[in-house]
Amino acid sequence: NLPPATRPHFTLNEWPEFFQWLSEQKPSMVILDGVCGLLDVGHNVDSVLQFIGSCQRIVEEKAKDEYAALVVNVFLDEFSELLVRSLVRRAHFLFSFEGLASGASSGVSGQLTVVPGHLFCQLQKAFSPALLHYRVSDTSVQFFSPGQSNTVFKADVAHVECVAQLARHLASVPHVHIAHPRRSAVAIVIRLVISTYPPYTPAQTPEATIQSLHAFLNHPLVSSSQAQVLFIQRAQHSRDPWSGNIGFPGGKHELCDTSDQDTAERETREELGLDLKMGFVHLGQLDDVAVYLLGQGTRMAVSPHVYLQTQEQSELCVSDEVASAHWIDFSCMVQRAERPVRPFSREYKSIGANIAARIFPKYALTLPWWFRIASVGLGNLHYTVLPLPYTAEHSVTNKVLEAGPNCVRVSDHVRFASDTELYLWGISLCMVSELVDMSLPIAPNRSVASPWPQLGSWLWTDINWVQ
Repeated sequence: NLPPATRPHFTLNEWPEFFQWLSEQKPSMVILDGVCGLLDVGHNVDSVLQFIGSCQRIVEEKAKDEYAALVVNVFLDEFSELLVRSLVRRAHFLFSFEGLASGASSGVSGQLTVVPGHLFCQLQKAFSPALLHYRVSDTSVQFFSPGQSNTVFKADVAHVECVAQLARHLASVPHVHIAHPRRSAVAIVIRLVISTYPPYTPAQTPEATIQSLHAFLNHPLVSSSQAQVLFIQRAQHSRDPWSGNIGFPGGKHELCDTSDQDTAERETREELGLDLKMGFVHLGQLDDVAVYLLGQGTRMAVSPHVYLQTQEQSELCVSDEVASAHWIDFSCMVQRAERPVRPFSREYKSIGANIAARIFPKYALTLPWWFRIASVGLGNLHYTVLPLPYTAEHSVTNKVLEAGPNCVRVSDHVRFASDTELYLWGISLCMVSELVDMSLPIAPNRSVASPWPQLGSWLWTDINWVQ
C-alpha cells in the first residue's frame, strides 16, 4: 500500500536486499504476482521455488503472532505446469480463477473455485470446495454465490456459444447411469438454421471432436446462426402410456441394439427418417432418467443422447407412431434459466392426473363406486408444463393421421398442445432442464421449470415422485 513515489525497486540480482526490506515491513499478506515472468527471463523452476520459499518464511515469522498469508499468482500453461504442480504441494488452499468469455451473462465476469491444497489435507480437517462468481468493475471486484447476483440473461447471446459450452460439458462431465434391466433411449437433436453448411471434419476422440466443433461453430456461415431443438408429439394409441405426449424421438431397447446410443439412433430413423450416423455428430449423453410410476416403482431407465446436425438433411418423414414433429427455437428454453415457470403463477399451466387412477389404473375404465369416492377424496396431481411456441414453418404433421398437435389429447380435460404451443412435462422436462444447464456457464443446476407434481394451490408442495 505504499505510494508509487516511495515504492522500492529491486532488480533480479537484488533478492537478498528485497528479502531484507520485506522482513522489515512485517506484512500480514504478501502477494507475488507475475511469478511466471521469472521463468520467461531464464530462471529455472528450482530458483523460483527458492524465491517463493524465502518469502514464505518471512510470512511465517509474522504468522507466529497473528494472521498472515502468502498468495502466489501464476498463469497455468505448458511452460509453468511443473512450477504449478510444485506449488500445489506447498499450498494450504488453491484459488482457481476462470473467466467466462461466452457473454451469456451481463453481470458475471468469471468464477472462482477454492479447493484445499496438499498441506491443508495433511491437517485432516474438513473443508468443502467452494464456488463463487465475480464481477469486475473499474474500481473493485465483487464476489457472490452463483445465481445470487442481479444478472440478466442476454436474449441475443449467440446460440453457437451455448452449443459449444454444451459439447465441452458433455465431453468432460461423466453422466449418471441408472442400472435397470428395462431401458429406453431418446435422441435430442439440435440443428443450426443456416442456408449452407460448411464442411465438418469427423473425429474419433472426444478431444478431437471438440476441436472439429470449434472450427465448425466459428465458421462465418455458422457463428451467428440460431439453434433449434427437435421435439415430437406421439400419436394416440390406447396401449401407449405416453400417447399424445411431447418429447424426443426414441423408444425401448431391442435385442438388435448393442447400446443405448444404437437404440436412440434406430428409433429416430424409424420414427422420423433421420439417420443420425450421417450428417450428425454425437455430442454426448445426459444423465439417465428413471421412469417412476406411483405404486409401481421404477419401471425403466431412459438414456438421452445429444446430437448436432452438421449437414443439410431432407424433410422429416414422420411414421404412424408420431403425430407431428417440431423444430423449437433454443432461446425459448434457455431464457427460462433466469425466469423459470413457477407453479400457480399467472403463466402457469399444468397436466392434471387423478391420483386414484395412477394407483388403480385398471379400475379407471370400469369406475366402481369405491374408485369414484377415492377419485374425489384423493384429488389430482398438477404437473408443471413448459410452454414451447411452435410455427407451421418449422413443423411437420402426419398427413395420414390428418391431425395437428392440438388434436391429440389424453382425455377431454388433458391437452398436450394448443394451436400455438407445445406443453412439455415429466421426464422430457427433466431432460430439457439438464440440457439448458449444461449449455450455460453460469448458475449451475438451474431448472427451467419444476418437473415435480403439486397437490394443489391450497397446498403448494412439490412431490418428488419422478426419481
